[in-house]
Amino acid sequence: MDNVAVPTSESIPGPNTGDLPPRLVVGRYRLDAVLGRGAMGTVWSGYDEVLGRSVAVKEVLVPPGIPEAEADAVRARTLREARAIAMLSHPNVVTLYDVARQDGEPIVVMEYVASRSLAEVMREGPLTPGQAATVGISVAAALAAAHAAGITHRDVKPGNVLVGHDGGVKLTDFGIARNPADVTLTGTGLMLGSPAYMAPEVASGRPVSPAADLWGLGATLFAATQGHPPYDEYGDPVDTVAAVVHGDVPSPGGSGVIPDVISALMVKEPNGRMPLHEVHRLLRPLARDPARAPFPAAASAPPVRPSPPPPAATLNPEPRHRTARHPTTEPKSSPAPLAPAPGPLPWQTAGRPRVSHARVRPRPIGAVVLLYVLAAVLLVGTAVAGFVATRTTAGAPILPASPSVTAIAPSTPTQDPPPVLERRRITIDTPDESQAAFTVVIPPDWSQFGERRTIADEPTTVVRFVSPDGSEAIAVESVPGYDGERRSFLNAYLATISESVTELFEVGQERIDSQLEVTYRTVEGSEGDTEQLRTSFLRLQEVDSQLWTLQVTVPTQREEAGRTELFDRVVPSFTVL
Repeated sequence: MDNVAVPTSESIPGPNTGDLPPRLVVGRYRLDAVLGRGAMGTVWSGYDEVLGRSVAVKEVLVPPGIPEAEADAVRARTLREARAIAMLSHPNVVTLYDVARQDGEPIVVMEYVASRSLAEVMREGPLTPGQAATVGISVAAALAAAHAAGITHRDVKPGNVLVGHDGGVKLTDFGIARNPADVTLTGTGLMLGSPAYMAPEVASGRPVSPAADLWGLGATLFAATQGHPPYDEYGDPVDTVAAVVHGDVPSPGGSGVIPDVISALMVKEPNGRMPLHEVHRLLRPLARDPARAPFPAAASAPPVRPSPPPPAATLNPEPRHRTARHPTTEPKSSPAPLAPAPGPLPWQTAGRPRVSHARVRPRPIGAVVLLYVLAAVLLVGTAVAGFVATRTTAGAPILPASPSVTAIAPSTPTQDPPPVLERRRITIDTPDESQAAFTVVIPPDWSQFGERRTIADEPTTVVRFVSPDGSEAIAVESVPGYDGERRSFLNAYLATISESVTELFEVGQERIDSQLEVTYRTVEGSEGDTEQLRTSFLRLQEVDSQLWTLQVTVPTQREEAGRTELFDRVVPSFTVL
């Protein structure tokens, strides 16, 4: 089946509109055909009548029988998570366009991707090493971008990896197609996620961290290369969860880089799993090898897409018999041949030219010259007389005044004003079960996220503020277990950051008012995609023997503005309450 942004393992085999007629939702999205159905909703091919583009529309449906309070939590969490994913902009992540409600239920509008899920590709047999490497580095790059934005996918599996007709690979379904919750089972016993690909800490109900996605990536590569998932996909979910939590981790067959990467990702202890940048480093040479070609473009054409309603009147209307719903691949017709020559023009005659035998007496040359001179004098005189008459009638002097030369000062290029910042008061729950509060100035339209992570075996709490387009971020982190070794903590901090990027370069360090400041750059992106270069300004600041980190991250092309307009204004405003 051709899939779109949110395929599920329960998808129906093909488009079916028998019991679900096309309709218009949210006043702008025209639903055309059902592309898939899952436990948590239906995926449609659709058309955005406002912006004039093809979309995939996911109707999120709450399973019947669960308590209303839990159903409301599902709806609210779906909308909240979807809005968070909308800030991700990465070539290996399916783009989310819009989130709305239709009849009280969430509607999620996404980029339409003509594709098959990796689960469907795997039905044709295990992937080659080059194909597996392409999947690995693409999904790793997508996860790195999500983790940098404070988002954990929590359901990485072949059904959520799309292989496009153009050979590209995208990750989809960031907690949208499934019930997005922090626990494995709801109060009614509804299983969340996919047990066969679920990390042990998620299956056992422990707190979820980005490391859970590393296990999911390893399990996905295991299934893609071995021909079957690491655990029973169709057995009793409770038995599968028990095997994931208490059983031995299965070892992939074969030898080489791919099995080694899988084994390093599928480690029960979250902190022992291979970081994403190492996955990228090891798999990139395999994906580059031309002898191991990645996915070829699909032979089948993308499914028919709906077209916008025709305008009331057009200058060049298309013939009524054309039914294509999207730009077709038909060859352009060649220009029509020119019409045949129209024959002799009025002053031309067929056959031999007509010759006049009348005798023509030549005009004397002197008379001709004199005639031309008189005509020129008459023309100039007429023009001068007209000019004088016009100036006199208008009351202006006959000869215009000499124009004065005015020096024009060179214009000074305008610069955009620095962003407006407003003070926010933030209260966080620290890992030692206490609370801490601080204030800091932040652009008012930036979104706020929170997460916990571990640096040098010490749990920390991070609050991130992300710009609307996702390109810039401010992070404040509390390190309650700080032991006073600032230099060793910095090394561990940079090592943690390097796990989610392709490369990290430290640019410089300096001490400002006894506090340590570091500037470093990171490279993000996968092979074949545009690599993104970002610059981060980091300060390690001690307050009452407790360590705090303040970081501003911007695209490197905005490095100078990021320093002067954000970092130099945000850091001095930071106050622990």
